[in-house]
Amino acid sequence: MLRFIRISRLLGDKAVERLSGASVLIVGLGAVGGFAMEALARSGVGHFKIVDFDIIGLTNINRQLLANESTLGKKKVEAAKARILDINSAAVVDALDLFAHEDTLETIFDGKIDIVIDAIDSLTPKLALLEGAYKRKLPIIS
Repeated sequence: MLRFIRISRLLGDKAVERLSGASVLIVGLGAVGGFAMEALARSGVGHFKIVDFDIIGLTNINRQLLANESTLGKKKVEAAKARILDINSAAVVDALDLFAHEDTLETIFDGKIDIVIDAIDSLTPKLALLEGAYKRKLPIIS
């Protein structure tokens, strides 16, 4: 795919194919999660499951990629999904408007996941996510 030709030159065609087939779970779409999502989308990752319960507010603009005048008041998962698809319209994005905790882990971990990006800023949900990934033997970046 022409849009990822520079990634292909850097990593090789097989790596781009792997990225295209990869399924990434990102939990938390604030400062850390938003930038991770952007980099992965621009690298050609083909499948995303994104999770956040929050709405973009004015105080997010100074540090969060998804926060700008046009996204104020929108759900972070909706803004993130739109941004991913603006970068790569062939991507598959499952957007979950959920708070990560023990009761929502089954939904969050449902389906194919190759790697988990933990970008949660609260300790209890972070620990639940880490434990859930560990139990499922999923690699996690936290």
